[in-house]
Amino acid sequence: RTVASQATNVGSIPITRSIPMQTTTRGKIVTWKADKAYGFIRPNEGGKDVFVHLRDFGRIAREPRVGDVVSFQKMSDGSGRVRAADASIQGLERQTAKARRSVELAPRSAHLVLALACFAALAFLVAYRGLPVVVPVAFLVASLVAFLMYAFDKSAAMNRRWRTKESTLLVAGLLGGWPGSLLAQGMFHHKSSKPSFQAAFWLTVTVNCAIVAWWCFFRTG
Repeated sequence: RTVASQATNVGSIPITRSIPMQTTTRGKIVTWKADKAYGFIRPNEGGKDVFVHLRDFGRIAREPRVGDVVSFQKMSDGSGRVRAADASIQGLERQTAKARRSVELAPRSAHLVLALACFAALAFLVAYRGLPVVVPVAFLVASLVAFLMYAFDKSAAMNRRWRTKESTLLVAGLLGGWPGSLLAQGMFHHKSSKPSFQAAFWLTVTVNCAIVAWWCFFRTG
């Protein structure tokens, strides 16, 4: 028998507990709010879209996306509303804590090379084009701040805490923190597979590099 909710009494206070419904359902993610870590699944069987939170997927290598095919169990929240539980994305395995740590300690080589190349270029410009030493120092500090912001946002996404706005992450990159942002994206697999964010991110990198190049090669006086 499918049970939606169960009530018990403790003293004179009724307590409602959520009880999972006894079926596994398939559907497709039709809405996903990355900044709030939740979205809605449209069941294949029809009916209303079902709420799902990032935590319901467990530890996964990337955030859910619109269009992902998912399997999940329906659960009543005790107020007659249905939400998803024990959700899994087709083709995406859940990570164990050990596997996740190994991923976090292994930044993508391309990201690492680009970050190091940035600081090598800055050192060259200081030595041969008169770039003030304060500029690479500022890049280093901004990169550290940006890295920590990405780490905090990744943790917040996985643990249902307040998220950092994407615009804030982009501004950190624009102000010289993009090498640290690159390292964080590769290390935490965070924001690295979202096309709209990546397009905006690389635009900020281009603008930042153009400003430095203008100061070193085209500035007059």
